[in-house]
Amino acid sequence: MLDTSIDEGPVSGMRVLAVDDDEFIRTLLTEILRVAGNVDVAVAGGGEEALEILRSSERPFDAMIFDIQMPGMDGIALCRAVREMAGYAKTPIYMLSAMTEKEYVERASSAGASGYLTKPFDPMELIARVCASDHEKT
Repeated sequence: MLDTSIDEGPVSGMRVLAVDDDEFIRTLLTEILRVAGNVDVAVAGGGEEALEILRSSERPFDAMIFDIQMPGMDGIALCRAVREMAGYAKTPIYMLSAMTEKEYVERASSAGASGYLTKPFDPMELIARVCASDHEKT
């Protein structure tokens, strides 16, 4: 019998912060990661909200996914701010954007991003990247 349980999976037990100003994308990211395994996904609609979640969190996040273009604090500025926070200097941060120009990829990289995914993104690539970041910790 096929077990369709989401209690175990390649990213089971991970804690991921997903930040995007588009509610549909936040929901999509949450559902993809939950189907991949028992992932604790926290979501924020913008950079300032994400920083508040990070500051008030009792348990650190294992990986983060940030949209680049958001009102207020964009994903690049958020990435820089997170890299300066205690305990997050090496946490995998993946940038998500519809922008494919080299300039955006370079800016994300210089801000400390671990990787770059373009919208529309492949759910399996997202899972593979988050899964790889979990394996890097061990």
